[in-house]
Amino acid sequence: MPSEKARSLDHFYELLATGQHPKIELDFDVAADDFFKIATEFGDIGARITRVNERFIIKIKPPKA
Repeated sequence: MPSEKARSLDHFYELLATGQHPKIELDFDVAADDFFKIATEFGDIGARITRVNERFIIKIKPPKA
């Protein structure tokens, strides 16, 4: 499944809010504080953060029914 590209932190949260993108690439330079905020928020719910080349990809597990 291809990832959707977030062009900013706000765009990342917009994509996330739709619930339609389980894989989002952070296609911008992420500040350290923002990275750790994302890691803390979404790591707790089982998201996986990987680094591919110079970008981070966040895979979010769908909620259990």
